[in-house]
Amino acid sequence: MKNAAPGSSEAERGQAVLPLGILAFRWVSLVWARLAERESLAWQIHDSVLQALALVHKRGRELAADGPVQADQVAGLAEMAAAPPDRPGRTSGDH
Repeated sequence: MKNAAPGSSEAERGQAVLPLGILAFRWVSLVWARLAERESLAWQIHDSVLQALALVHKRGRELAADGPVQADQVAGLAEMAAAPPDRPGRTSGDH
């Protein structure tokens, strides 16, 4: 890349600046793509957490409706909350 000399023409100075503009555009595009990916992952994690909480809440209400909750039932709820969620399209027999 040429350095723009004080006596150079407008066309020569424009050619020197053009690669910087392209690099800046590529950098901004990369930053936007990374931000979009992070946002997508954040929504997936948020949805997974809400699903787990809803499942634990539902099961807790079912247990509470049957009467006093036993310690092993509470432990089962804790294990359910800590277990990784099943992936869509995966059955329990797949490994």
